[in-house]
Amino acid sequence: MKKGPTKHCRTCLETFATSPSAVSRKYCSTACAYQAFHIEGWAKSKPKVVKSCEACGTRIETHPSDATRKRFCSQRCHLKTRGEEQTKQNAVLFTRNVRGLAKSKRSLATCWRRLA
Repeated sequence: MKKGPTKHCRTCLETFATSPSAVSRKYCSTACAYQAFHIEGWAKSKPKVVKSCEACGTRIETHPSDATRKRFCSQRCHLKTRGEEQTKQNAVLFTRNVRGLAKSKRSLATCWRRLA
């Protein structure tokens, strides 16, 4: 038998005993805690922030914690803002590197010179 204080479950209102180390428990079981989260948790969550994509203007809904970092609706739009030419150069370099043409730092520098 648990020797801590008895409490009332916030979901089902049953009385339950807690151990001294679990005095802060609010629910009698995991099932009640899960149910409370789905009933109360979503209502307490912050509303999403609506922004527009910097490249195409598409509406983006994001969590408030990501609002300062999220600037684009997709990776394609992100790459558009970096500049089409730089994107093409990176794609060519990546393809050459994957095929094994740029096996050392020296040949990697040669690939960059060819692209310039």
